[in-house]
Amino acid sequence: MKQKFFAFLSRLAFLLILGYLAFLIFSLTRTEYATEPALLCTVTDEASVNGLILRRERVIQSEGNTQGLLCYAKESGARVSKGGLLATVYPSAQQLEAGLAIQELDNAIEKLESLIARPGIGVSGVSEIDGELHTLMLQLCSCGVTGNAYDAAALRSQLVFQSSRRQMAVGTFEDPEGLLQDLKAQRASLNRQINSTQSVTAPAAGFFIDYSDGYETVCTPDLAGKLTVSSLRELKSSPEKEENAIGKLVESYTWYFCCEADKRLADSLSENKTYTLHFSCEPEQDVPALLERITVSGNDGYVLTFSSSRITDELLLARNPTASIVLAEYEGLRIRNDARRVIDGQTGVFVRSNFIMEFRPIEVLYADDLYSVVKWEPGKNTGLRLYDEVVISGKDLYDGKIIT
Repeated sequence: MKQKFFAFLSRLAFLLILGYLAFLIFSLTRTEYATEPALLCTVTDEASVNGLILRRERVIQSEGNTQGLLCYAKESGARVSKGGLLATVYPSAQQLEAGLAIQELDNAIEKLESLIARPGIGVSGVSEIDGELHTLMLQLCSCGVTGNAYDAAALRSQLVFQSSRRQMAVGTFEDPEGLLQDLKAQRASLNRQINSTQSVTAPAAGFFIDYSDGYETVCTPDLAGKLTVSSLRELKSSPEKEENAIGKLVESYTWYFCCEADKRLADSLSENKTYTLHFSCEPEQDVPALLERITVSGNDGYVLTFSSSRITDELLLARNPTASIVLAEYEGLRIRNDARRVIDGQTGVFVRSNFIMEFRPIEVLYADDLYSVVKWEPGKNTGLRLYDEVVISGKDLYDGKIIT
């Protein structure tokens, strides 16, 4: 019995000693102060709004008695001149198929004529083409990985063209003149199969869009600066589309974006000042826009009217987008809000410099719930510097404290 009791005491003493040793090791190795480096960052202060785009547009219609299949000659967003072909209406599927084949032949003939018209490029030119082919192949592989079929189709066309250039340069492209005549003969044969088609041409110069949303006669530029909150909301209701509409023309470069705003946002903006907008249809694109008018709309709020001449395919298709107004952009050093302390009325942070604790004053430019962006002055020794180890937690902190 005594042996069991002494064995129990021995085990207990061993556990106590082991626990004490573990406590000593933890005390010697634990970090008394947690730090985080001050890193350079850029923060954008944005306000999200929703509104309507006003443009000068014209609906394109086909004749009401036309029966057949429509084939567009232009892609959405394409720039067209007055009288340019927009679409063709074919009376049957067979003639539509022939028309599509003619379009492909026209494209092939144009490229082949361009190749024949080019002078000899020599050995150095072949090396240059090889480099372009290598780059195109890499880009095509990248499109295959990301699933970007639209860009892949364009790259395929460039790849075929450059390959043909190389074949002609080294003499493996046999009888290009004969091939050109054969393509023209095929086009002439297909042309004889087509009759009774209707061509839709552009009544004016502009940007062609291959659909109509019904807003063309509603969201007109003459409303810019005149809308109230209630009239803007009323405009957003879906209008009826015109019959036989096959698309529209955007006839001017200048367009307007009208959106609602509360008093806080309206007070932070200034008329006749250019702001950067980020639209939901292309959030990475900076769109400069002039704030032409801030309209007070009674108790409903405010209407902001921006104007811009930036034209992109995405913006041409947008009508009722969400946008972010860039109010300010701050560049400086990012620190945690937990690191900020006020000593004798001065806001600053403690920095661990070798074995000494230093207090560095800071000027806060922007802050959110977790981080602050503080002013960074390169070359200034008294302020916070890039990569300084900023103390984010710890007790009994003071300037000049020696850290053991």
